[in-house]
Amino acid sequence: MTRIGLFLFCFLFLFNSLFSQDIQPVKWNISLKSDNPCKPVIILKASIQSGWHIYSLKKLSDDGPNPTLIKLEPSPDYALADSITESKFHEELDKVFEVKVRYHEKEAEFFVPVKILSKKEKIILKGAYEFQACDSARCIFPPAETFEIPYENKCDEVSASTSGSEAGQSFWSIFIQGFIGGFLALLTPCVFPMIPMNVSFFTKRSKNKKEGVRNAFIYSLFIVVIYVSLGLGITALFGAGALHSLSTNVWFNLAFFVLLLVFAFSFLGAFEIVLPSSWINKADQKSEKGGLTGIFFMAFTLSLVSFSCTGPIIGTLLVQAASTGNYAGPFWGMFGFALALSIPFGFFAAFPGYLNSLPKSGGWLNAVKVTLGYLELALALKFASNADLVVQAGILTREVFITLWVVIFGMLGLYLLGLYKTAHDSDVKHLSVTRLMFALLSLSMTVYPVSYTH
Repeated sequence: MTRIGLFLFCFLFLFNSLFSQDIQPVKWNISLKSDNPCKPVIILKASIQSGWHIYSLKKLSDDGPNPTLIKLEPSPDYALADSITESKFHEELDKVFEVKVRYHEKEAEFFVPVKILSKKEKIILKGAYEFQACDSARCIFPPAETFEIPYENKCDEVSASTSGSEAGQSFWSIFIQGFIGGFLALLTPCVFPMIPMNVSFFTKRSKNKKEGVRNAFIYSLFIVVIYVSLGLGITALFGAGALHSLSTNVWFNLAFFVLLLVFAFSFLGAFEIVLPSSWINKADQKSEKGGLTGIFFMAFTLSLVSFSCTGPIIGTLLVQAASTGNYAGPFWGMFGFALALSIPFGFFAAFPGYLNSLPKSGGWLNAVKVTLGYLELALALKFASNADLVVQAGILTREVFITLWVVIFGMLGLYLLGLYKTAHDSDVKHLSVTRLMFALLSLSMTVYPVSYTH
């Protein structure tokens, strides 16, 4: 801002303070639109006197006028569902501030999307707004105003009228996510090499093929039991309802943002997340026992040894499943994960001849692990975005989110094309068709958001 612009701004502010206390060029009307009972929209409509204008939600320059600020008060009963939007605005160079500004004339509407989290019949939606209004000669800065809107909550009635179909779809979705997560964990360096080792162990240790197949299937069953019990145990410890409520808590989202960053760095090769070796040694010793006890501890040893690869996937899955607000979510998520992880052990024990068709362990396993690391980075942004929406800090805006998304998937695409390596990668002599297809998919994820925003 030039010295003349700064002087004019100070003069206008002083003039407003002394002589413009009763000027009210903007009148506000606040209403509620609830086409979707679970996601109502608060509408703040500003009627602006001729010759006056107010400014947009986004400030284009630090030297410009104050933007319109709208905040939703944090509450366990509701949360901001998405970014606050506004009606069409004008954009031009302001002659006083000498910067480009966005402003509204005559009329402006601001839309606050709300997500209902509570089962209460009546909810009070609370928030506040603040603005700067200017004409050709002066500006006024009214104090922040609060608003309260009573809401008759019919979200539960809508859920009940679906006769459980929506909940069923949700659990199927969580099961499929868990199954995909288990399949990805299966392709990591911690788990994949153990398939032929464990199958060979059962076939050699058993008296006949029938007993070997039976023991392998029992082993697979124990894998399912261990992981499902882990998911239900964690949910029981914190409480499913508590996890659901925490999903809108800023500190909870920031904590999981940091946690997913740690998981991502681990997958990318910065360090290994391992459990105490004493736990693994004790479980391995007990696995030498015969009968069901020995088989159980073999499965338990697998879960401990593979934790550095499965832990980040399990943690991410449990956070997603906890958003359902009941125990069925973590159950179906972990059941899908464990099922995908256990099926190969039972299958190859029944048909050991197919072991030869498995691809050999090699550098591709680490490529899968690094790919998961980039996916964890992308997912971490979701929790950072949730925290930003709760406090309405405006740090992780849509533009920043898309930029980071483009960078992450762009780097992943370049990695899959072999243009750079991580610490544990081997030399890539040629690109397989599978790796090339995933590289193209990743690069497409960088181009699409850019083209979509334009």
